[in-house]
Amino acid sequence: MRYFFNLVLGTQRLTDPDGAEYSSFAEAQAEAEQVVRDTAAEELRHGRSIPPDWRVEIADGFGNVHSTALFDGVVLSGRAGSGAANETEKQAAGIGGRIGGQRRQHREASFEEMHALAARIRATFQDIREQLAAIK
Repeated sequence: MRYFFNLVLGTQRLTDPDGAEYSSFAEAQAEAEQVVRDTAAEELRHGRSIPPDWRVEIADGFGNVHSTALFDGVVLSGRAGSGAANETEKQAAGIGGRIGGQRRQHREASFEEMHALAARIRATFQDIREQLAAIK
């Protein structure tokens, strides 16, 4: 079945236009959790915080959300000791190998687009603050 991974960053939503085929929902869930880990690692690598309301929604082709992977739930959970979690992580590693570079490039381009948009929004708010300060 084809699943889509929509990245929800607070009020901003990045919709996955392509999706990917998975033989089971468990594989799609494992991939969503890997997306969360990859995104969180990239944010931390750049010295940025990870807001608790960030999430990845797993949707079908009709837009129905079947599950959500919360950033704080995946990144901060103590899942490493769980046998089921270890199996899920093994599945995610296998899936990651099959997804290939095109999927990762799309994900990285979406993150870059999201960060550029966030920077423009911060700059706009800063301009507004400066204009308000000048009025006072």
